[in-house]
Amino acid sequence: MKNTIKWLAITAIITVIGFSMTGCDNEPDPAHVHDYEWIVSTPATCIATGEETGVCKLDPSHTATREIAIDPDAHDWGEWEGTVTCETAGTGTRVCSRSAEHIETDDNLQPLGHNYEWETILAPTCTTKGEETGTCAHDNSHTTTHEIAIDPTVHVWNNS
Repeated sequence: MKNTIKWLAITAIITVIGFSMTGCDNEPDPAHVHDYEWIVSTPATCIATGEETGVCKLDPSHTATREIAIDPDAHDWGEWEGTVTCETAGTGTRVCSRSAEHIETDDNLQPLGHNYEWETILAPTCTTKGEETGTCAHDNSHTTTHEIAIDPTVHVWNNS
């Protein structure tokens, strides 16, 4: 009986040593230093933080996100209002659509220029010119008209 207990004890010790040695082969690979490529998910604005997502170039299964600080220059400005017009320099003020507290004033604005929205009055054909009228989006009292070139691809075929 003592011999059996001795053999069981020796077998148990050898088994424990054997299992502990096989565990050495299963250690995880050493960690790498992440080299992220960052892509903006949500851009920062003048009133809100943004977010970007990073994907590790060494192992794409490693991802991370981080906050982008508020960008004090990321406004969504409205139109200039004041003495500046399409044709005359002047002063003006504009307001950010994201926050009415964000106001910009400029005392040296160049003329806005015309921003015509065009409407076809007479469509061109394969033999005659057409005509369109433009109305300035800044000041609808500013209009102009010009010809539309003949369009050689516009035919009306007689099917008789």
